[in-house]
Amino acid sequence: MKYRINQYNSKYRDNYYNHTSVAHDYQLDYDYQPKIPINRRIKKIKKEKYVKVEQNLKILSLKFWSTFVILATFIISVIFIEALTIQRKFEIDTLNATLKEISENNKNLETELAKNLDLKYVEYIATSELGMQKPANYQIVYINVPKESYSEKGQVNKEQTFISKIKNLLKNKE
Repeated sequence: MKYRINQYNSKYRDNYYNHTSVAHDYQLDYDYQPKIPINRRIKKIKKEKYVKVEQNLKILSLKFWSTFVILATFIISVIFIEALTIQRKFEIDTLNATLKEISENNKNLETELAKNLDLKYVEYIATSELGMQKPANYQIVYINVPKESYSEKGQVNKEQTFISKIKNLLKNKE
């Protein structure tokens, strides 16, 4: 510990030489700091400040970049979703236009089909453009056709019994 002279009550405060017969009071210096050259103290303080500022800058830059990445990701995802939405709307519009064209084409085909199935129109085309004529009475021949089943198996007799049908089925399976 170092002692210092109490100069506050001294008459000659700025002078260390004692002109009186009274001795100076000595007291302990509790707030004593060793004398470090001013250049070293300034450098030490600057270094401490620089380290603190550098740490703060690292934290701020980390916060900035993390916020920037999150914000950029959000913006890119919103743009991507909007692009997909616009693409889907464009596809829907083109499909709707195609649907309108097809429905108009179907309406035209239905009217043309109805016009071509009209017997009067068919007769007009046959007589005027193709030069056809109606047959005369002596050219018409009537044929009586018996009612028969023209399926793949041939004629089926209605008089077959249940047992004969089963027998026929068994014969066909062999």
